[in-house]
Amino acid sequence: MRFCEYCGAPLEDGQVCTCPQAQHKQQEQTTPQPEQPTQQPPQSGQQGYGYGQAQESQPGPQSGYQYQQQSGSGYQQQPGYGYQQQPGYGYQPGQTGGPSSQQAQQFAQMGKQMRDTTVHAAKSLKPFASQYWASPVQAVRTAVAEKNLTLAVTLTVIRVVVVIALLWSMVGKVAGILRGSLGALNAFSSMFGSSTAITVSGNPLGSLVFGLLLAVLGMALFTLMLFVLTCMFKSGGSILDAYIANSANGGVTTVVLLLAFVGSIFSLNLALGLVALACFTAVLFGGLSAQALCQDQSNGGFWMCYLVGVAVILLVSWWLVPALVYQAVGGITLSMNGESITVREILKQFGDNGLTNILSGLFGQMLY
Repeated sequence: MRFCEYCGAPLEDGQVCTCPQAQHKQQEQTTPQPEQPTQQPPQSGQQGYGYGQAQESQPGPQSGYQYQQQSGSGYQQQPGYGYQQQPGYGYQPGQTGGPSSQQAQQFAQMGKQMRDTTVHAAKSLKPFASQYWASPVQAVRTAVAEKNLTLAVTLTVIRVVVVIALLWSMVGKVAGILRGSLGALNAFSSMFGSSTAITVSGNPLGSLVFGLLLAVLGMALFTLMLFVLTCMFKSGGSILDAYIANSANGGVTTVVLLLAFVGSIFSLNLALGLVALACFTAVLFGGLSAQALCQDQSNGGFWMCYLVGVAVILLVSWWLVPALVYQAVGGITLSMNGESITVREILKQFGDNGLTNILSGLFGQMLY
């Protein structure tokens, strides 16, 4: 007779004890064990060597060495085979590309947003232009009531680009005049067997910087004057309303400045005349902006205050504009014998030493 090895109960031959321990052992003996799968090499189009998989998902015992990459650190040696990459570093499951691919997608998204913004801004100009042609004051009021900042920013950017291009062209024109004037001196020096030549280059960076300052400061001064008017006549307008109204009515001035840029290609005097006309249009159409903001004020006190504000702007511009233009023109560079001097430095020497010393020094460097 047999006895159970767990509980000691007597058993017949072939009988299994009913105690839990004996029953559990019997189930383990009768249940078939699954075969350990063999590790297959990575197939084409699949993730090889366990990229992106957790360590416990690798089936069966493994041999050799496996380098597991941790977040923010190097490789750690662990039992196994192949490389495993943990979350937080490199490629993740479901990603379609690496960092370069992600940057390309981000740049593409930014480009699409900029293109959509530009298209939206361009489309906003056409209905405004039609309404402005019918009634300028009503068009400005509508833009202010709708807080149409897109329109205001678009017209501001156009104004800035036109002013920069105009100053760039005018500085280039001055450099061309100097180049033509110095051509005779170069020919004169060659008569004495000298190979020295004076070269003249413009000031593109100065034109960009000072043109930007001219456009932005000019619009800022007029916007501030309109805001002061709204405060004086208690119309309740904000500084944003004054900016939108000033930008909306500045389209005509921008068109005249664009004509001045085209005219500067042919004649510097024509460009200066058109710039003066642009200043007149800014004063004229600025009155429409003031009326739109101040609820159709038309009494003598209102127009007197407006003209005083314009006079203040003209006085500030009389000091500001020539200084900025002088800085742009003064950056024109004259080069000779490997040495360079700017027009600004020449004019400074002219003020210190006089024209005679400048010309004598210039001829001395050319002839010797």
